[in-house]
Amino acid sequence: MAFTLDRDGRVFCGGSCDSGGIAAAVPELREAFALGHLHGDGLLPLIEAYRAAPPRALQLLDEITWGELADRYGEPANDEIFLLDDLPNGKWVEGYLRDELSRGPHPIAWCHPA
Repeated sequence: MAFTLDRDGRVFCGGSCDSGGIAAAVPELREAFALGHLHGDGLLPLIEAYRAAPPRALQLLDEITWGELADRYGEPANDEIFLLDDLPNGKWVEGYLRDELSRGPHPIAWCHPA
């Protein structure tokens, strides 16, 4: 689990320790990873809410494989070289999240057993 805290005390998931993850790489998708406000909600309730029902963006990323991302967003004719994580965690994830989040609510509800 990695969280990012902005200047206003808002907490986001989907980050990483060195780069800020997808939420930093694609700022317009940042809201899809919002958990709440540290000062109003407190950290523990935000973590508990995250564990009980992660933001939809994370649910979507949990449902797709790198192979599926490559099939949808890869360019077979491209002969450029990328680090292993660059495409799945950058360009492909950005395209996937933009497409899926623009469709509205996910047809299958995310739920946890009681």
